[in-house]
Order: sequence, then C-alpha cells, then structure tokens
Amino acid sequence: MHRYIGKIVVLAAVILAVNNVSAEIKNFSFTDGKVSYTLTESNNVTIQLFTPGGELISTLFAGEQKKPGEYSFQWDSKDREGHLIKKGRYLLKAGVGRKAVKDANFAKTGFIQMQNPGGLVIDKNGDLYILDIGVSESGGYGLYEKWLKPAGLYKFTADGAPINDFYPSESNFHGLPRGWHRWIAMDDTNLYCSLGGTVNVMEKTGRIIRTVDGGAPSQGGGALGADSKLYTRVEGGHEIYVCNRSLEKGFLFKTPSFLPGAFGIPTMIADGRNGIYLTAGPTMKLEDKGTNIVLRYQYPTPDTVQGLALSQGMIYVVDRSPASNVYQLWDTGESLLKVAVMGDDSIKGLHAIAVSPDGKSLYLLEDGMDQGKGCGKGAGRLFKYDLGYAQEAQANVTLSGEAIHE
Repeated sequence: MHRYIGKIVVLAAVILAVNNVSAEIKNFSFTDGKVSYTLTESNNVTIQLFTPGGELISTLFAGEQKKPGEYSFQWDSKDREGHLIKKGRYLLKAGVGRKAVKDANFAKTGFIQMQNPGGLVIDKNGDLYILDIGVSESGGYGLYEKWLKPAGLYKFTADGAPINDFYPSESNFHGLPRGWHRWIAMDDTNLYCSLGGTVNVMEKTGRIIRTVDGGAPSQGGGALGADSKLYTRVEGGHEIYVCNRSLEKGFLFKTPSFLPGAFGIPTMIADGRNGIYLTAGPTMKLEDKGTNIVLRYQYPTPDTVQGLALSQGMIYVVDRSPASNVYQLWDTGESLLKVAVMGDDSIKGLHAIAVSPDGKSLYLLEDGMDQGKGCGKGAGRLFKYDLGYAQEAQANVTLSGEAIHE
C-alpha cells in the first residue's frame, strides 16, 4: 500500500508534476469510522480532516498506492498523538496526484533575483524573509575573503513585493558581512540568524537586539524548539548544540557524534514541541528528551538533499542535484512515509524551501550553483508554486462516524 509506483514527470517546466495525473478517486465515503474509496490508477493519495472553516485537524493517510482498486481503512477518531478529536461536524478531504504549479506572476517577473541566497522563512501572515549570504571575490567563505557584496536580510510579501519598512540589513550584521550567516529561523516574536559560533536575535523589523552564545561553531543549520530551545548543528559535523535562546549565555548541552551522513546547509527544522527534522543523506526525525537528543526514525532521501520545510504535518525536503526535486514526506508518528516527489529541471541548485501557513503555496530558493562550488554571484532566484492535487473529493462527516447525507 505504501510503496512508490510511477515516475516523475516535468510538464513544460511549469508544474512540479507527480505520478499518473489521469488517476481519479471515486466513491469516497466515511461511515462508522470507515474511510472507503476507489482509485482508478496508481498514484499518491492524501486524506485529511478539516473544520468547516478549513482548519486542518488531522492527516489520516498520506502515501503512494501501487495498484488501482478499492481501498478502505478504519479510523479511531484520534490524532497522531492518540488524543480523541472533539466531536462535531467536519470535512474529510481526499486528494490524488500531488502537484505544484509555478506562479508566473510572482514578483511580476515570475521570480525574485538574489545575489547568493542562504535561507528562507515565512511568518504567520505569509511574509517572506530571505537571507542573502553575500558574495566574495574568490567564491569562498574564509575569514580573509574580499567580500564584493555584504550579507543581508530582506523581506517580501507573499506575492513577491518588497516590504520597504524592513530595517536596512546590509549594515545590520555587526560589521561582519562574511559568509557566516548560514541559516535563519523565526518564532512568534523574533528572527534568529547564525553568525559564526553565535546567533543573532532580531526583532521582526530586522533590527538586532542581542546575541546568543553557545551555539555550534561554524553552524550548518539551526531550528527553534519548545521552552525557548535553540538547536544548532556543526557544519560538516555530527553534533547538535542545544541552547536557551532567551539567554545570552544559553548553552545547555550537546549531543554525542551520532548523526550519519554528510551535511549541506540549511538542514534543520523543528515542530515547536520536542521533534526535530534533519537532512544528512537520510531525512531524520529526532526527539529532544530534555538532556539528550535521540534518533526516532528516518527515510532514505539522497545524499544531495538540502533544506526542509514543515507544514500541516508534512515535511518537504529539496534535492539539489542532479535534478531539482522536492520530496514530500508524512510523519505518521511511527515513521516517515514518502507521499510524492516533484521536480523542475529549470531550477539549478535548490537550496532552501518554505511553505505558506495555509499549506497552499510552496517557495523554492535556488542558488544557481552546482553542489560545492562556493558563493553565488547574482544567480540565485526565489520561485512560488501553488500546491494542489490533480483531483479532489470530500465527504461531510461527524466524529461519531455517521455520514451526513445532504
């Protein structure tokens, strides 16, 4: 039921296309807790529960189904953590054939041009924050490089229009415009950006208000957890440093060198509770146990994956070469399960990814370089895609398991 069948198809470099787009889902129903449907061709299927207002409550299933035919499963009205969902009226939606269509009107020209993009985050309003690492004369990141263009942080609306009241960022990095600013993250109050072995804490205006010491030296990724936790990973290393991001001297502990694989940047994201997702060849789910971080499970993505986004229980991972692909994974609570692989050969060097708060828009950041070739020199771009399905169906239900017939 969960094995991948089909092939990646790129349609005129406009659609991040998935398997057989002719597949249809029919006879979709929910009765006495039983979800049933018919699939006409092999494809990926996603089944989720929403409130009538469109708020996602739970993902019941997301994965690839290798054969056409009739499918059904029993659902116990509980979420992934085993909590009983409140009784009431809901919409159960099924989508088949995950796809993403490029927005040709984004930023008026179809993309935002960047000099050497390094990171990307989206706030709750859908505004975009892009970290630009800067450009050196040699294309390297060394301490004594001659930097032709400084690092910077820039803000745009969801449609790609620049937000001009954002604090000027080129002069806002303590006079150190080197390529040390490798990742950015965001919570409800502040932005966070790496600076060597420390982390800059910024207001949402972009103004730096303090630094946090104790992070990993030469950071290759960072993420924000619960209880003011800050996670940073040693670039090219196998350890994670854990700090309290509300304190200047916030170091708490670091993990043993247990993580497999080689690392690119940025490579970490957290769910705001105790879960951490990390790419290192395989894409891994880690768990913060309070005094240590343990590996829960992993999915075997390629060694060239780099950059993650987390949206509505789905993890999106970019594979930068040789093709620019996006893996969509579902965290079932027991494993990472592949839902779809989407690709666009017109993008060179995928570097980072973000998904809008409503899960309807995907942003891909390219650096315009082959793997391991150093700094870009004006070749990076940001693209927007509209996420959807080749076909959708829905059923009106109550949580008691009785179908509502209207």
